[in-house]
Amino acid sequence: MNWIALGTSQPSITCNNNGTCDGNEGCDCADCDEQVDHCGTTTTGIQMVCSGDVIPSVTTVNIWTDISLTSPSLFDSTCEYRFKMNTPAGSGISAGDYWYYGNEIGVNSIVYIGHSSVVSHINADSKTMLRSNGTVVAGYSVSQIQKRCSSEWSDIDTSSVATFDPTSEYRFRAGTPASF
Repeated sequence: MNWIALGTSQPSITCNNNGTCDGNEGCDCADCDEQVDHCGTTTTGIQMVCSGDVIPSVTTVNIWTDISLTSPSLFDSTCEYRFKMNTPAGSGISAGDYWYYGNEIGVNSIVYIGHSSVVSHINADSKTMLRSNGTVVAGYSVSQIQKRCSSEWSDIDTSSVATFDPTSEYRFRAGTPASF
């Protein structure tokens, strides 16, 4: 079951005591169990009401999938990418322990900016080579790349002063000035 906050526009709570936590039954109804039915209240104490299942099917859930490191195919700039790399001994980073997330995705490369003076990237035609400021980085290689594509991103009003929802993920696309 999914739960929505009970407010003035929501239906009133009805406890039907039929043994099933149904739509419009609240957390305090005998049919609803806080743990089994994931019943609860909002952070402001507003009681939640059962809204029925609206969970997307597995095929629409954002799943990270491996991409071929040997294929020269282009990257999909509408997807997110992350990668793992092999590191040389003494680098202080254990090989394959961390995911690095692309900061900018273009069809020809994934750009990763670890700090302001180093811009690393992976080219689509040589996916195992990690480059830094345009040069192949000796001793480092890409061991895995994954992508996650979603058609569920929604545009938000960039002129709004509303606060961000801490339970949501956000991404942005910005233009780069010609003089950059």
